[in-house]
Amino acid sequence: MDIVKLIGIGLISLVIIIIVKQYKPEFALYVSLAASILILTLVFEKLFSVINLLTNIANKTAINTTFIALLIKITGIAILTEFAVSICKDCGESAIASKMDIGGKIMIVTVSIPIISSLLETVVKVLPWDIWGRSCFVSFKLKGDTYEKSFNYNVIIGINNIHKST
Repeated sequence: MDIVKLIGIGLISLVIIIIVKQYKPEFALYVSLAASILILTLVFEKLFSVINLLTNIANKTAINTTFIALLIKITGIAILTEFAVSICKDCGESAIASKMDIGGKIMIVTVSIPIISSLLETVVKVLPWDIWGRSCFVSFKLKGDTYEKSFNYNVIIGINNIHKST
């Protein structure tokens, strides 16, 4: 079982770090980094199998593979950010750790903009606009690595008159 390997590596590393800190505290960080990289490598093997499964399911169904790729990127950013934040906290650099945490969250929001815009586009198409009794203008301009889309909605409320201009 892989969880037993992970726990074993973690506990053995912990014992080694405690012993090393008594004699050479500066080397404890290296042991911690090595153990962290080893654990992360074992976890990434499982993560790649999940990614392959999701990709296969997306290819067999009508799920947009761009969104699957974005969700995988978001998950990767979250995992790597948490890994780096934990290392910074282990070194006693909580100020840097908190800045990295905020940076990771901003990166996640940035990568998720295509998903958010698609959701907003769907909401604009589905909502009954005439219940508000007023006109509304919604505009988005998005640019990204793999996603670039520009659209405007000019919504004139009346008898469900929605005019879309691209």
